[in-house]
Amino acid sequence: MGITEFFVIGFIALLGFLAYNNSRKVSRELKKLGAGK
Repeated sequence: MGITEFFVIGFIALLGFLAYNNSRKVSRELKKLGAGK
């Protein structure tokens, strides 16, 4: 396995992690908005 593959896998993992964190934050904000109404 070359260094390029390692970087690609790491990059995809990082993107997935950020997307997961963002979706959790968004759902929390939506719950706040729903409770505010």
